[in-house]
Amino acid sequence: MAARITGPRLEQVVIGRRVLQDGSGRRLREEAGLSRATIASRIPCHQATLAKWETGQRVPRPATAARYAKVLAELLEVVDLVES
Repeated sequence: MAARITGPRLEQVVIGRRVLQDGSGRRLREEAGLSRATIASRIPCHQATLAKWETGQRVPRPATAARYAKVLAELLEVVDLVES
């Protein structure tokens, strides 16, 4: 039986999946000049897997979607620091 995801972790899952569906995760990655390989190594997953998520061919599992959201949140923090 799979563990139930609740609270902040659930929010990360929802955010991770949403940014993949609307393309904002890919746009953020590209605007930061980062490759799929770079982001995939932080999740960790294969870059081909990340490509399938970004193109809508697949949906990440909840735990992986949460890690993806966390990586993007860290990227946003860096972007904010650079723009300040």
